[in-house]
Formats: sequence, structure tokens, C-alpha cells
Amino acid sequence: MKNIAFRFFFILLLFFIAPWNFLGYIPVLSFLSDGYAIGEEWFVSLCNRHLWHVAEVLNMDGGGSGDTSYAWAQFYTVLILSLAGALLWSIIDRKRRSPYKTQS
Repeated sequence: MKNIAFRFFFILLLFFIAPWNFLGYIPVLSFLSDGYAIGEEWFVSLCNRHLWHVAEVLNMDGGGSGDTSYAWAQFYTVLILSLAGALLWSIIDRKRRSPYKTQS
């Protein structure tokens, strides 16, 4: 259980920090950051349309507060992706011995 929790929060932290967004500051690699932003917006809109139904049209302009319908749909999407990623990681890594178990 500790492994799944660690994996969930690790993936969640990666989504919130989004280190790949810093590639936008490197002129040669900025297309990666732009591509990620376009893909993320498309996927969040798709998930909202079919799953979350936060709003009919997602509002991305919060006037600086960040409390927008897009931000909520993005949050729900990131939670589900983190959970799915943690479960997939755990299934792939199920044969490895847990570092949390004590040796007897």
C-alpha cells in the first residue's frame, strides 16, 4: 500500500511541478513545451466533455485567481491520471520486493 501511495503522489507531484514546461525557455526545445500545453488542453477538454462535466465551456481566464472551470477539470484529470499511473506502475513492478518489508 505504501508503494502505491508513493507512486501516486510522485506522479501527482510531477504533474503539478511540470518540469517539462521549463523546456520552453530553451529556444531549440520550446516546441516540446508548446506541444505539451496543446495536448494537455485538448485532453482536459476531452475528459471534461465526457467525464467531469465541470462546465459546458471551460473558462481559462480567472482574472489572476486561478479558480477557473478549466483548473478544476485539469485537477480532476491529473488525479485520475496519477491514480492510473500508480496502478500501472505497481502492476509492472509487482515482482520486485518491497523496500518497506523487514527482513526476518
